[in-house]
Amino acid sequence: MELHLDRGLQEKRLYPAIHPLLSATRREELLYHPDEWERVLMLRKTMAALPPLEAMEKLIDNLLATKTNAELLLSGLR
Repeated sequence: MELHLDRGLQEKRLYPAIHPLLSATRREELLYHPDEWERVLMLRKTMAALPPLEAMEKLIDNLLATKTNAELLLSGLR
């Protein structure tokens, strides 16, 4: 796994200060069912349109509002 930290997030005291789009793993698509992978790509596309701070804030809010990864992927980023 390649993990990229974001100093801007850390300076705003947003933890984990992980850059949401630069962090990934090789061959990640093999970890998911094809339907889940499509949802992951949609989630990343939505996050890519936002500044890193806003993307992480929305992701954290959505993680707290859902009980499972599947629920998060089905609901998308709100």
